[in-house]
Amino acid sequence: MINETGRPMKYSKEELLSILEDYKKKHPKEKIKLSKLEKETGIKRHIWRDNMKENIDCFNEVINEENIPKTTSLYLPSVDDMMKSYDNPNQIRKLLQNQQDIILELYKYKNQDNIIEELKKEHMLENKHNELLIEDLKKKIQSQQDIINNYILYSTDKDKRDEEGIKENMIYLTEDMLKKYDAMFDELMK
Repeated sequence: MINETGRPMKYSKEELLSILEDYKKKHPKEKIKLSKLEKETGIKRHIWRDNMKENIDCFNEVINEENIPKTTSLYLPSVDDMMKSYDNPNQIRKLLQNQQDIILELYKYKNQDNIIEELKKEHMLENKHNELLIEDLKKKIQSQQDIINNYILYSTDKDKRDEEGIKENMIYLTEDMLKKYDAMFDELMK
C-alpha cells in the first residue's frame, strides 16, 4: 500500500488492525501499551501510534469500562518496594507507571462522578420547569372550562344572552358552536 505522499507503507491498516485484534485476544484484560505491542509483534511503536492510535484508545476504553468499580483492592507499591528496585530502573519505572495509572483512573472516576452530579442537577431543574409548565397549563385549561361553563349558563337566560352577545342557547351544542368554542379557546391560549 502506498501513502499519498512519502514512501510506501510496510503494513496496511487492515493488516495492523488484524494484528492488533490478535494481540487483544491474547491479552484480553490488559491495557494495550505501545512498548508491549512492539515487543510482541516486532512492529515499531511509531507505526502503531501513527496508524492505529484511535483503535488502541478504543480498546483501552473498553477495558476501562469493564473495570469500573469492580476492583476494590489496588496494589500500591510501598517506598520500601521501590527502594528494593533501586538498582533496576525498569522495575522502578514499572512501579511508578502503575501508580500513575491508578491516579489517572481515580481522577477519571472523580470527573465522571462530578459529571453525573451536574446532569442530576440539570435534570432536576428541567423537571421542576416542566412541572411548573404543566401546572400553568392546567390552570389555563381550568380557566377555559370556567369560561365555557359561564357561557353555557348565560345562554339559558334570554337577558344574559343579549348582554353577552350569545345568539342561542348553548346547552345544545352544534358543530358550529364547537368550532366557536375552539376558536375562543385558541384565542385565550395565546
